Amino acid sequence: MDPLEQVLEESLKLGTSSFTTNFQGLATLRLHLEPERNYIAGLRVFLAHATVDRDWADAVYNMLVEVGFGVTYLRAAEDLPGPSERILPEPELKRLLAEQIRQVDYLCILLSKRSSTRDWVRFELAYASQLIGRVVVLLADGLDDSAFMNWPSFAQRAMLTARYTVLSWNPSEGDLPLRFGRALINDPEEGVTDGTYRPLVIRERDLRSENRLRQHFRKFLEDVKEYTERHVIDVLPFTWDACRATVGDVKTVFHWFVRNHGRLNMLVQVAKRRFNVSLAQSPTTPDIADIVSTPTALALVIWVDEWHKGQEVPNRVVWFTSDSRPQYSMKISGNRAQTPE
Repeated sequence: MDPLEQVLEESLKLGTSSFTTNFQGLATLRLHLEPERNYIAGLRVFLAHATVDRDWADAVYNMLVEVGFGVTYLRAAEDLPGPSERILPEPELKRLLAEQIRQVDYLCILLSKRSSTRDWVRFELAYASQLIGRVVVLLADGLDDSAFMNWPSFAQRAMLTARYTVLSWNPSEGDLPLRFGRALINDPEEGVTDGTYRPLVIRERDLRSENRLRQHFRKFLEDVKEYTERHVIDVLPFTWDACRATVGDVKTVFHWFVRNHGRLNMLVQVAKRRFNVSLAQSPTTPDIADIVSTPTALALVIWVDEWHKGQEVPNRVVWFTSDSRPQYSMKISGNRAQTPE
């Protein structure tokens, strides 16, 4: 049997039902994580929207809950889903929004003509992009989002990549909930194999712990001096035991991510010396003490030298459904003077 067919057959038996063949024009396979209810029940999505789009927000809320996600969004009415939103001073509202975003796994923006002009929606985009690194944009029918997608950039902090996916909102599409769920949980850089290994399926991963550790390290790297002049492509938290590596064997850890998370493109870019890999160590702070049993947390940092504006290009990852859009990697960085602790 062809190695790719064998990998696909094994993955289908473990619950995979969405995949892409000949990924990026190569003899490869991309396996998508499936939003299976039992394995996403602990994952939470923050909905960023304009108050005037509350009916749309309610519809998205109901869709995500039906799929199996937890959902957070601020509302003006006490009797509707989500905590109520009061008229607050700007600093207090920013702290409230930031606190809510820190407790979620993913950000979804409901982008309409009205929300695209709201400062709070832009704040939520900037803060979540900095912390989470991934954004799904639900686009109102016919809206041009090019002006909204002017990503913020700040000096004197680590340059942290944020990736976003744009999906058109059409509730009449029967498969929209499933595609929406896949867009939230699938990292565009993961799931790719050449047939020599099988990336883990959702049943074999702990996405909630992965997301929490990634957010911890993205925040930690902001103040690491050596990264203030670098562009951080990605942060991959790990433990030596989970990667079956001896202490200090970074090479084995790197190849564990290539095989188990399907990071084939990362392997290619490092082999061509386009990406660099470093080991980052952070003290185990109270926010992660329940999932890190050692005094020090660890992560691989994938980085390049300073980002240049002219290098902003689509990363070639396109969802295979016709209504989806290319995913982009843009420079995003945080200035703590502008975002609440």
